[in-house]
Amino acid sequence: TIPVPSKRLVWAEPGDRLVMETGGGAGIGEPRRRDIACVADDVRNGVLSGRAARDVYGVVIDAKTGELDANKTSQLRERRPD
Repeated sequence: TIPVPSKRLVWAEPGDRLVMETGGGAGIGEPRRRDIACVADDVRNGVLSGRAARDVYGVVIDAKTGELDANKTSQLRERRPD
């Protein structure tokens, strides 16, 4: 196995095998129905930005504390359902 850095041109020869592993996926179901605690965990773990949590999942994370704001999340989800 030879690791190849991102955005690099690599020549393959007949018989070579190329394996590509990518992260992420489309997920299952409506994003705004996802458990808000799971979304908050993803923000805390750096998987999601606070902006993506709000815009995609309808979950509000306090920018100063990094904590889930359940009241604002509920209000946002009521205003902008699935």
